[in-house]
Amino acid sequence: MAQTIADLYGIMNAGDLQFKNLATGENDLYIGYANKVSVELTADTVYAYAKGAKAVSFDKPTEGTMTISVDLMSFDLMGFILGSSLKSQVTNFYKRETFTVKEADQEVTLSAKPTDIVGGSVAVYALGKDLNSQGSKISTATYSEGKVTLTGCKEGDRVVVYYMTQATANVFKVSANKAINGFHQLNMVTTGKSWADGGEVPMELEFKKVSPQTNVTFGFDAKDVTSFDIKLDLLADSNNDIFEIKDIKSGETQGA
Repeated sequence: MAQTIADLYGIMNAGDLQFKNLATGENDLYIGYANKVSVELTADTVYAYAKGAKAVSFDKPTEGTMTISVDLMSFDLMGFILGSSLKSQVTNFYKRETFTVKEADQEVTLSAKPTDIVGGSVAVYALGKDLNSQGSKISTATYSEGKVTLTGCKEGDRVVVYYMTQATANVFKVSANKAINGFHQLNMVTTGKSWADGGEVPMELEFKKVSPQTNVTFGFDAKDVTSFDIKLDLLADSNNDIFEIKDIKSGETQGA
């Protein structure tokens, strides 16, 4: 077989990631929108000392973690991280509507269908001019068949109505007790660029066994796009391998 000489190349590509369940063989998740993927490998060393000085070193097994940064999120991805799944069920939704009273004791109609409104959930409060500052509850207001009668309110008053509706929806729940979602093989396909000729260098990284950490940070920002960091533990397989990198030169015939 001809000798292989590795070329120098650069990479500016976060790759496409496919997660295959090691127990079921199913392809559970695909991420083709990662902005950054980083891998950290560590191997601690312990020492035997002689008269207070390091005399003999012992290397502990290599451990690894991976961080995947994304700006896009789905229930499938959240379920993979947190060990939950999307379920269709009847659930309640929060509603808030504001009204400016046009006449004393006016009757206003809520936007939701009367059959969808949860009984006993309707509550009416006084509202400030900024449509955010909330005053006291208007206990004289009454609700019936999708309509609220603003008894005691006068023309020009502003009110806010809170209520709940009920509908069948896809629901994702995060439990304090994470369900075990098994180990996965992670295949990451990416492309490098040759320093010598600028050609593409396709490659694949195969992580033998990964397990998502439940430590996930996300937020909601009115100015910046929300980003998510997904952390994985990189584990060794039965051969004690953590991952391998496959460099496949485009157009090159493999053989003896």
